[in-house]
Amino acid sequence: MKNEKGKCRINVMMVGGRRCGKTSVIAAMKDSFQKVLGGSSDLLVVPDSTETKKKLYEKSLEIADYFARDMAAPFTPDNNPDEAIVHYKFEFRLKGKKESSVFLDICDYPGEWLNPSHPEYEAHEPELKEVMKKSNIVIIAIDTVALMEKAASRSSEDVGRFNPHINFCSSITDMIIADFDAEENGSPKMIIFVPLKCEKYWNRSKTSQDDQMSLVNARIHTAYKGIFDFVGGSNKGRYEIVIAPILTFGENTAEFARYEDKDGEIILDEKYKLPTAKYTFVNKSARYSPMYCEQPLLYILAYLLEEMRKLKQAQKDKANFLKLFFMYLGEKYGDISSAEDFLEQRDKIKCTLKISGDGYEVTEDPLGFRGG
Repeated sequence: MKNEKGKCRINVMMVGGRRCGKTSVIAAMKDSFQKVLGGSSDLLVVPDSTETKKKLYEKSLEIADYFARDMAAPFTPDNNPDEAIVHYKFEFRLKGKKESSVFLDICDYPGEWLNPSHPEYEAHEPELKEVMKKSNIVIIAIDTVALMEKAASRSSEDVGRFNPHINFCSSITDMIIADFDAEENGSPKMIIFVPLKCEKYWNRSKTSQDDQMSLVNARIHTAYKGIFDFVGGSNKGRYEIVIAPILTFGENTAEFARYEDKDGEIILDEKYKLPTAKYTFVNKSARYSPMYCEQPLLYILAYLLEEMRKLKQAQKDKANFLKLFFMYLGEKYGDISSAEDFLEQRDKIKCTLKISGDGYEVTEDPLGFRGG
């Protein structure tokens, strides 16, 4: 976390494989956040840069086009990945209190850079390490289709055939272990696993006895076992760990259909020799209605507010508390009113966190989110 012009800035690193749908989820985060909180909170979230507004607008148009086309025809989402690092910047603001703001910077970068065989891997590795070291929160975006499809068996111990080549679980695990340090007796850091495009598995869980969302959760534990092992043992209590699945398009809308062409052959793209996922609409009158896209933002804000609360408890003297708080956030003393105003929203935010069911899980909980 970094303090800028007397305000709090939260630095978040989003990691994930190629074309897993990170930008689509970021585009849905803001609208979903406001829709879910509605009139129950004084919190607003707004884009804080022209680049962020442009990216989200373009992505919103792309998603809208999926729902405007012939719904009988299959489509492939997220076919044009970014070629460079992108910073999505937002502002958490309190209604009627413009002086009270928290700024959020989500750093996203091309998933291809996680591939050690990629020609740009070595050139960008130092930059990515530096971003991770400065972050207090890491979001791991997961291509759920790659995690789930073409597995050797239905066992939770077997992940999808293409998972290692698309989600780069091993590279991400190595980065977390090497560069996402949480100091002993210091403030915990947070890792949020976000499986994206879960519609197929959600729909199966709701329409049959086959609990596919629990299987999604279990296979995350398998694919990222190194991270779960790392945050336990001697590191226990240093990391808040959350699994938060998302329905990118919405319940009973569009879902993964196949990797194969009409002849049953798996379609591989020319550049990376990886399968092209085809999606179809299961409801021909469907509308774009993402589910749970607000949850990563809510967890980010809950993390910040819980840190505020703990620091305030530890410091009876208000001036010392605020000084310590803003030293923790970054460099210099910040705006006194911001901390106090945001603390008033803490209970409302924690009540909106989804902590279980539908594949959700809080596995390590030094911040006490499971307690509500």
